[in-house]
Amino acid sequence: MNFKKGLTTLGNPFYFITLFLKFQKRTFMKTKITALLTLIFLASATIYAQNIHRRTVAEKVKKTMDMIKTPLKLDPSQAGRTDSVFTEFYQALYQLNVDAKASGGSPGRSAFEKILNARDEKLKVIFTADQYSGFKNGVEDLLRPYWQSHEGN
Repeated sequence: MNFKKGLTTLGNPFYFITLFLKFQKRTFMKTKITALLTLIFLASATIYAQNIHRRTVAEKVKKTMDMIKTPLKLDPSQAGRTDSVFTEFYQALYQLNVDAKASGGSPGRSAFEKILNARDEKLKVIFTADQYSGFKNGVEDLLRPYWQSHEGN
């Protein structure tokens, strides 16, 4: 009878304990690797979320003009004047937010409404009655989610 063979296989009372410990080491390493990968993923997601690209005024105006040009059927002269109105609008919003951040608060609703009303008065002059009602009743509602998600810049 070969005793050495018996000690390394099932005949060894410590064989199952060594198997269990080997299994634990492997599982522990898998757990460590999984935790490390999760930590790296969460750190990269946090860093990415903080570095969201803020659109410039020109990018916002271009996006807005792309959204309103076709539904309102603007002619080239109306498009040029509307472009300048939205440029002033987005610059005023940007300045409002900069001033609010400098003072440590948030911009007031009345200040936002004042800028919005000034924009609407200028658009009333540029648009026809049908275009203006189409803007207020349909297109402006499409722009609201865009404004709300990009007002911070």
